Amino acid sequence: DIGYSLAAVHQKSEGKPIFLYKTGYAIFNLKPGTQQLNLPPLILKRDGTTTHHFYPPPLKLTVKALPLYLPATVPVGALALKTGKTYQFRLTDRLTSTTVSLKGKQVLPSTLPDLAHQLNSTDSIQTYPETRNKQQIKNSSGINTVIDYSVPLKPVAQGVHSLDPIRVLNFDPETGTLQATQYRLPRLLSLNIWLAVFLTLLVTMVSFFVLVKLYHYISFQFRRYRYYKLALQQLYDSKNPQSIRRALKLISQAEGRNENLSPQAWLEHFTTTPIKTKLMEPLNQLFYRRYTEEDTSDLIQNLTVSIKSRHLLILNKFP
Repeated sequence: DIGYSLAAVHQKSEGKPIFLYKTGYAIFNLKPGTQQLNLPPLILKRDGTTTHHFYPPPLKLTVKALPLYLPATVPVGALALKTGKTYQFRLTDRLTSTTVSLKGKQVLPSTLPDLAHQLNSTDSIQTYPETRNKQQIKNSSGINTVIDYSVPLKPVAQGVHSLDPIRVLNFDPETGTLQATQYRLPRLLSLNIWLAVFLTLLVTMVSFFVLVKLYHYISFQFRRYRYYKLALQQLYDSKNPQSIRRALKLISQAEGRNENLSPQAWLEHFTTTPIKTKLMEPLNQLFYRRYTEEDTSDLIQNLTVSIKSRHLLILNKFP
């Protein structure tokens, strides 16, 4: 058997002057059968002075043999491959790089597969010798090994391209099965530098156009809201027919219409058929005859209801 001591982790218990220590051993069995392991003692040191020795009891293990069909090069444990973003933008004939990380959990470090032979050139992507960085993390949860592959590459054609998928084999001891997982590498969107500049300018111009349109739309909405508010205030404070006429002009201005509309044209644009029929005669009399304050009370009420119905969520809070 091969054993590794794991790094100790300690923390103070909440509300109590007690420190909790957690550590352990990572054990890799090299042959099957019933075995008994005598684990080394645990030594607690404080300020460089040994204060305690702990002797774990003998550990009895029953190790099952691996299947006969399993090649010796296949790692036993969990493997995972991490790549970059799904889509990446690159310029044609410009040297760049991509990173591929292989992580092995509870896997003997020496048995991690070598992925270098799968990082080959294609018709549209030229690859160069990779560099790798290996890290081994030993903590209370076990041993985790990570190998980061940095692959220099250069797209040699425009379009959407990708390196060939990477195939990873591992034996899962939990299910007792051989697993073959295929990982797709990021797709590279490769463009000529002049085409990239053109598209950048085009996107900038379109974005500017959209922002200008959005600014005008928001400004229009604020202006319309202000005019509607003033129109309702005119009707609320109305003492004479002139105030009602000013309110109707404000509604026309709020909607970007001619402010000097006839009563019939105003009702056609801003009311529904039932309300139009109800308001046609009073408005005609208002525009072409003299009206007293008492005569306008019903007209003001009906106009207020009609105006509020155009924007219920915004205008209902006004009197």
